[in-house]
Amino acid sequence: MIHYSRDSWRSYQENLVTEQERFLMENHLETCDECLAVYLEALHPTSLQPVESGEGSIHLHSWTDSIMEAVQQLPAWEQLDSSVQNLTHIRTKERWYERKLFHYGIAAAMTLAILSTGILDEMNKYLHRQGPPLPVKQEISVSDQLMKRTNQLFDSIQPTKNGGTRRVP
Repeated sequence: MIHYSRDSWRSYQENLVTEQERFLMENHLETCDECLAVYLEALHPTSLQPVESGEGSIHLHSWTDSIMEAVQQLPAWEQLDSSVQNLTHIRTKERWYERKLFHYGIAAAMTLAILSTGILDEMNKYLHRQGPPLPVKQEISVSDQLMKRTNQLFDSIQPTKNGGTRRVP
């Protein structure tokens, strides 16, 4: 059985193989677990490994080390000029159009414009032309019902001749 290398699978992924080779590789993937693992690793590399693709190859560990050295050579935050440090605090000032007072002013101006132009009166006239308003069912609140029952109870209590009280049904 022929096993394909990681470079072969990368070529397969980048459509650099012929149709016949592609067909053979796909059939091989169905039967070979080892090549399936290599294919999946080539598809989603899980570990940092040097790329071995000729003289322009990049070794990830040396590349990371060079970046870390460059970062360590940068000056510390305390050594930076105060003008550079103040650049991070530029956006802390609130813009005039982000203030709440500005939004309240716009809302008040729109309210005054609507009231002064009579738009609400026109809307009211339009609604009355559509037909009579729907009857509003007024519900008695629980506290009003309780007060009404309490008053009825007190009204039904009558004084008696001997100084007591009795309830009149």
